[in-house]
Amino acid sequence: MDMSAMIKIDNDLSIPIYKQIADNIMKLIYSGDIEFGEFLPSERVLAQELNIARGTVKKAYEELEKQDLVSANVGKGTKVIKSKEIVENEELEIDKLLKTLVARGYSLEEIDTLVFSRLRILAGGKKIYVAVIDCNPEALAIFNRRIGEFPDNVEITNFLLEDVFNFKSPVKALSGFDLIITTSTHYEELLEITEEIKEKLVKIVLAPDIDTIMSLTLLNNEVKDKDDKIGVYCLTERFKNIVSYNLKDFNIHIDSKDFLYQKDSLELIEKFLEGKKAIIMPPYYAMSLGSTMVNSLYNFRDRGGIIVIFNYTVEKGSLLHIEEKFQTINRRMNNG
Repeated sequence: MDMSAMIKIDNDLSIPIYKQIADNIMKLIYSGDIEFGEFLPSERVLAQELNIARGTVKKAYEELEKQDLVSANVGKGTKVIKSKEIVENEELEIDKLLKTLVARGYSLEEIDTLVFSRLRILAGGKKIYVAVIDCNPEALAIFNRRIGEFPDNVEITNFLLEDVFNFKSPVKALSGFDLIITTSTHYEELLEITEEIKEKLVKIVLAPDIDTIMSLTLLNNEVKDKDDKIGVYCLTERFKNIVSYNLKDFNIHIDSKDFLYQKDSLELIEKFLEGKKAIIMPPYYAMSLGSTMVNSLYNFRDRGGIIVIFNYTVEKGSLLHIEEKFQTINRRMNNG
């Protein structure tokens, strides 16, 4: 078989030439066009046939070797060590394993987390994998913004608390992470179900930031009449409860009916904004809203309405503790 004739190279693609060659050969192996035990053309021959540098072919073959598709032997050449049948059998094995996990009660989301957790352990590398767990998506979004200030090699995965508790084996699902971060509110309950990996669990203290405190103080001065109504617009009831709890410190009371969630219709939102003195909402929230809703908020503000962005900050001691953890993990990886 003239393998070079079956390898398509596109110089206009952003994909490196060696990667294109490796991908082409991989497809030929998977399709059965290149059979198990067959030797690939020598680096020199294939380079001449494709009119490219020999080093490019060498790099392509090395890529295939990393994927355990071929084996290179000095003096003998590069031999295919997988076949279409072997690949199909491996896929069947994977399918069988996945079906077994489903039969044992694992959810698809939990299987996905387990697989990637194990892959992270096997792959190693220089990344720091961090799981962030909290009871509401608003808090997760706020913390993710702050943790974005940390080193570039930090990769974050968010988990809602209820999902973690629904995992068949939280320890297995989270074991591939280098660090598991949660708030002080949920630390103890998470510790109970992650005892085996408790050294990875770190708690942080969240509190309203200075801008939020100032805005709520000013709002308290603005709201003098009992008819002045304040509304909260957010994603979840949990975030609503957090806002209600913190407003007590500013002597601000919100009636139970003065809450609205993003899932509600625009018509309900327009009605909700009528007669309100102020609206409290999470940060970065407006970016996730449609243009019509954003315009409604602009109109509300133009009518004299007050919009308060309720934002958290991570307590400084918590941030320093996390930074120290990152430094320790980086040192361990570099020394390993």
